[in-house]
Amino acid sequence: MTAKERIIEAAFQLFSEKGFNKTSVAALCKLAVSSQGGFYHHFETKEDVVQTIINDYGKDLAGQFTYMVNDDTIPVTEAMSMVFQKVNNYKRSQMQEWPGYVKMLTFDGNHLIIQKMAEEFNRITTDTYLKLIDRGMSEGLFTVAFPLPLAKLFTREITSLYTLVSGVLMAGQVEEREKLYSELKDSAGFTEAFLNAQLGL
Repeated sequence: MTAKERIIEAAFQLFSEKGFNKTSVAALCKLAVSSQGGFYHHFETKEDVVQTIINDYGKDLAGQFTYMVNDDTIPVTEAMSMVFQKVNNYKRSQMQEWPGYVKMLTFDGNHLIIQKMAEEFNRITTDTYLKLIDRGMSEGLFTVAFPLPLAKLFTREITSLYTLVSGVLMAGQVEEREKLYSELKDSAGFTEAFLNAQLGL
């Protein structure tokens, strides 16, 4: 593991335990077994560590969508329906494989990090939907007057559905889980019908 990777790993741990504001550069260096000179070789400020985490998150997320946008053999309507499943699988895998990620996002003092990650998610997901909508229009499949606002609407709806999915997964009682699952199915059905209507399908 490189010094830069050790610093990022240390950031996950300390941001999760102490929060971003209470984590010092000195503490990061101590946990990462790095000198402060080594820290400043890779990062100008503590905020740059956060930005690197956000950038890595963005690249990883964008990679989930690249083939759907670029592969013309996948029907555009199928590609659009695949986006939600991709997001769901991606986020679930993060929770399972990257415990520090979950702890960092659930720490009360990390609002800046959470906000930036949400903005990056919205940007990448909206861009993916916009490209697919444009492709569908060029193929004569969609009739859309305002592609960008519709792409943003898709992103808002996928975020809402993911929140419901998370609720189902974390629900403790069987009755609560069944209630949330029923709500999820109804919401997903309504969302699909509504968005298809906006596409002219």
